Amino acid sequence: MSPGTEVARFRPDDPDPLVQASFACGFCLHQPTVARIAADREDGAVDCRCGPCRHEWTVLLTDEQLLRIQLRPPWQGVATVVRRAG
Repeated sequence: MSPGTEVARFRPDDPDPLVQASFACGFCLHQPTVARIAADREDGAVDCRCGPCRHEWTVLLTDEQLLRIQLRPPWQGVATVVRRAG
């Protein structure tokens, strides 16, 4: 795991606020301004960028977690722009 890489800590059946907490910026705790689901990786990952502090990081996901955020995105009502690489 390289610097700026974190591991998501939520269960697929957790409510949105707990899932959102897994993606919070490690420096200022804001939600990512942009979250990009990385399709070019073999493992599940979301590349994140924080607007307020400009920190960039990657959150690694299990297959179940990746499916959870694709089927039921946790960012509804939050100012995060989610993009799918592709």
